[in-house]
Amino acid sequence: MNAAELIDLVQANIQDTSFSREEDILPVLNRGIQAVASRVVLPETVVMASLAVPSGTVSLTLPDDFFRRLLFCHDISDNSDQGRQVAVVTQFGNFMARFPGLNYSGEVTHVCPVGTTLYVQGKPESPVTLRIFYTREPVLLSGDNTSEPEDVPVEFRQRLLYHYACSEIHALIEDGMEGSKKQNTNYHQGQYLQALAELAGAVDNGWTQPDLVPDDDMYAKEHMRLLSWPGI
Repeated sequence: MNAAELIDLVQANIQDTSFSREEDILPVLNRGIQAVASRVVLPETVVMASLAVPSGTVSLTLPDDFFRRLLFCHDISDNSDQGRQVAVVTQFGNFMARFPGLNYSGEVTHVCPVGTTLYVQGKPESPVTLRIFYTREPVLLSGDNTSEPEDVPVEFRQRLLYHYACSEIHALIEDGMEGSKKQNTNYHQGQYLQALAELAGAVDNGWTQPDLVPDDDMYAKEHMRLLSWPGI
């Protein structure tokens, strides 16, 4: 389903000519693509990159197309077939609780993405190379009517993006009404969330590593379990 077809569906539903195709509806559909990609790991957006980490480094910049999620990280400096698993910590508070001051030196055992920055611990004593798997920015619809939301699985495109756009636009139309009276907004939001849950179940491939906790005993057990995972 391409941009023109999605816009046609939304226009037919909202029945309000004050919302233009390219200036109003298209941007809402693109926000829908970004919303889906921020909630679910879309397989087509998973990519790999290598990052050079100079000695003594505690932070570096993630790739320009990084979007939301760092999935896996390996130290491939020794050129082994598998590399060494590096734990990805998604909660910066946990990371700082375990490494206050970011002063630990030694092999890189943990990384934590914050915005477009990747924090590293320990500080490597010699340059290392990290191979990361992450989600890139999703491809958005363009003004070309034939463009498609190519990163969203085909069977979910209409349900997700149509209902997302209708929910957002009806929220503007029904602004000021009591919550229970926003029937169109509530209906399309419910349909969107249901489709999102189904998508999450359909593409769940164990993309994320569990977070580590600052408690030393639990930390040690979890760290050893992560390091026992097979390399990618």
